[in-house]
Amino acid sequence: MKARSALLLTLLVFLWQALRATAFSGLDGISAMLADALVTVTAFALPAALGLLVLDGDQRRLVPLDALSPEQLFALAMTGALAVAPLTLLHDMLGTLLSWPQEAVAPMASGRAAALFLPVLLKSALLAPLCEEVFFRGYLLGVLAPYGRRAAVLATALLFALMHMGQGMLPCALLGVLLGALTLRTGSLLAPLLVHGCYNLAIVLISFAGLTPLFDRLSLPACALRLAMSAGFACMLLRAWRARPQQRRAQLASGARMTLGELARLGLAALLLIAAVICCLLMPEVKP
Repeated sequence: MKARSALLLTLLVFLWQALRATAFSGLDGISAMLADALVTVTAFALPAALGLLVLDGDQRRLVPLDALSPEQLFALAMTGALAVAPLTLLHDMLGTLLSWPQEAVAPMASGRAAALFLPVLLKSALLAPLCEEVFFRGYLLGVLAPYGRRAAVLATALLFALMHMGQGMLPCALLGVLLGALTLRTGSLLAPLLVHGCYNLAIVLISFAGLTPLFDRLSLPACALRLAMSAGFACMLLRAWRARPQQRRAQLASGARMTLGELARLGLAALLLIAAVICCLLMPEVKP
């Protein structure tokens, strides 16, 4: 039953992701950022909440919440920030060797408007990782794990990559494998949250600092920089992987079924989010 619910929710996420490109094509600047943020919440956080709290009863026990040590937190954050180097380098090298169509591993645009920095930072480094990880590693991975942990990691990584079409399928799939493996290794959803958030944070900083040419081509300086960063990535990942796991578990909920009041509040929140998306579509365009 849980697998059926997860399949249904995943199909809904795919449908919403397919519709978002056409639904918000006319927006620009702050309006586009707001719309994208609302879509992220409704596309990932809301289905995760439905899967964990509503469709099959209270499933919050599926969310891995073991505590992390300060050493793990630091190593995971650095792993995420440095992951940009090996993923973009691999993408560029394979693209050149196999003559793949050149597509950005992540939406890095040099010289973006300074007024968009804070909205992009909040959406990319905080909101998107939180919503996506709650769905993929907090909910979906837990549902699929009984069918095999490795299969669950690979399946969620593939779905994660498919959700990010146009941003480099192979790098996104590898990032998804890394996030899933770290979730199972640490027993904590905070691990993929940190790695994903710091990865996106690095992309935002690179983009707004005008350093994109160092991460999207195979020039000698770009390759030298990314090789050095890749070595640091390997060291940080090994450090995070070998860190002593903590035995404590954070308390997310009592494990009881949701009350009618909680269900009503969840439904109200969903309606408000849908209304916010509709209002965003109708609001006038704001230029950066």
